Amino acid sequence: MPHQIHRRTLLQGAAAAAATPFLGTALAKDIFPKGKPITLVCPWAPGGIADTTARRMAQSLSTALAAQVVVDNRAGANGNIGAAAVARSAPDGYTLLLTLHDGMVTAKAAKFQIGYDPIADLQRVALIGGSDIYWTVAGNSPFKTITEFVAHAKAQPGTLNFGSNGIGSSPHLAMELLNNAAGINITHVPFRGGAQAVPEVIAGRVHAFMATPQLGLQHFKAGSLRPIALVGQQRSPLYPDIPTIAESGYPDVAISIGVGIFGPRGLPRSIVDLVNQETRKILNAPDMKARFIAEGFPPANLSPAEYEAMIAKEVARMEPLVKRINFQQA
Repeated sequence: MPHQIHRRTLLQGAAAAAATPFLGTALAKDIFPKGKPITLVCPWAPGGIADTTARRMAQSLSTALAAQVVVDNRAGANGNIGAAAVARSAPDGYTLLLTLHDGMVTAKAAKFQIGYDPIADLQRVALIGGSDIYWTVAGNSPFKTITEFVAHAKAQPGTLNFGSNGIGSSPHLAMELLNNAAGINITHVPFRGGAQAVPEVIAGRVHAFMATPQLGLQHFKAGSLRPIALVGQQRSPLYPDIPTIAESGYPDVAISIGVGIFGPRGLPRSIVDLVNQETRKILNAPDMKARFIAEGFPPANLSPAEYEAMIAKEVARMEPLVKRINFQQA
């Protein structure tokens, strides 16, 4: 299934990583001269998983790379405005991108016109991790299961809507896959980011959306949001009692969100290797690793080549699916 990033995949290469010496700050000072900041573009609005991860990584990378790393939010167009800007930037390492790679995969598979080629124009640098996502409703919603949600959509066509973080995003794709599999018609409501959908769902103006644990956890605990299904292939140890949508009879509706660091194509190998190795070193630090796992976002441990191969494989897997449901850009 597209976008499903299994924990085994995320952790592969750990043994090889342990045997690989990390490039240190001495080399970093040569590659990134002191005094010039590195811009880490996050093409999403503040508050979502990409933004919070970007800020967390920027702080650690500033030390690791011996240069200030500054987050620049450039939200819009399902992350493509900021990503296109990075794709067109000079390949000198001073402009990098931290984003969800899922929209890129979908855009490439569906041949969307987004102003740049997400495969040819961007270099995969480091996969940070993959997060579970939950089909989520308001805490006072009448829907306790995805089966109840689908039953209502069938009984009263056109009365339910669904918020996502943009046209062509993984949540949008999952909604369309459910529409197709269940023979229903849920209306799509795109936002600039997941955080912007939260108050609308809590208020009942949007009937459902997909929340990562990082975004939804506090609301789940407070009872203002309720996760009713995991949009994945297998249950999560974070919420083992919450069934997957696949268990309810819709095996194709199984995705997860991947977050990674990218640069413009042509980025020197020395910069790619440095950023990748320092990112992996940060993610494998016990405190940071435990923090990500507690948020349902197990960190990855892939080389740049492994990340490139993973994305290419996902694009190939996605192509027949988006064709089958006639997934449209607008």
